[in-house]
Amino acid sequence: MAYLTKHTYSKLSRKIDLKTKVSQQLFMKHILNDQKLYYIFNSVELKYLFNFKLLFENNKEQMEHYLSYVPKQKDEKKYVFETKRKLKYHLSSACSFLKKDFLNFNIPQEIRDLGDVAIEDYRSWFKKEGYAEQYSEGILDVSVVVFRYNNIFPMKYGVARLNEKYNLIEEIPNSSIEREDSKFNYHTFLENIEDLKNDYAFHFQCKVTRTLSKFDYLLQRSDTEIANKISELFTPEFITNYGMDRVKKMFVISKRIKKELMSALIDYFKWTYRSTLHSIDTVTLEHFGLECCHSCKENQIENKLKASSIYV
Repeated sequence: MAYLTKHTYSKLSRKIDLKTKVSQQLFMKHILNDQKLYYIFNSVELKYLFNFKLLFENNKEQMEHYLSYVPKQKDEKKYVFETKRKLKYHLSSACSFLKKDFLNFNIPQEIRDLGDVAIEDYRSWFKKEGYAEQYSEGILDVSVVVFRYNNIFPMKYGVARLNEKYNLIEEIPNSSIEREDSKFNYHTFLENIEDLKNDYAFHFQCKVTRTLSKFDYLLQRSDTEIANKISELFTPEFITNYGMDRVKKMFVISKRIKKELMSALIDYFKWTYRSTLHSIDTVTLEHFGLECCHSCKENQIENKLKASSIYV
């Protein structure tokens, strides 16, 4: 029996590769029998939901058929303190690390796009300034970080200045994946899905806007990247005529609706597969690139020693 945090399930669902594309048929069979819902998500989101469902279902035959094992975790160059450590699984629901929050500091996309030298330069600067320590002490002023960044990196690397509302801190409350059965109501779930589908249909009424919604991940990118991608999808004049602000507004709406849809579907998976949530074996998890939490491993060894001492 193993326990994973919501964050670990989420990250694992993004990292595991699928051996096949999530077709409409596959979606309706494994996720929800709803054709309209399928067309709201892009391929990455479909993979994420499909992986989540397979992990919760914990059917070895299905996992071997559809999932590819995860290679050793790499530094994705996304965070200041990102490491190559493996994701963890826990052997006890009482482990304190099971509810430890995820905290890190984002590296601006413009810096990431420049490659390793600029990324390491930013990381060194951030650490040298002691911003992580300031955050832990409750005295970090993000506007000061942005101001100092704008005085250094745009001139040094020719990148755009950061907006004062830049999302510097990535903090995700971590908790067990458990859900109280009494809080889930299947009919309410279906009504919620229907309401969100109607919300999507209201805002994305034509093929152009529905296509835009598939690229809402661009909201985190620079205006230049957005304009380039939109030009590829439509015409170079599209942004000029439609407006960058309108495009971003559509992205925001799309992300909101899809986030709520995915959250509802994941709650549905938890409820449906509540009996198998913690029955996934540790060998399978290790094949997927996870390792046992250090604290859990120590407790396991200690318990074995205590048990063996009884017979001495």
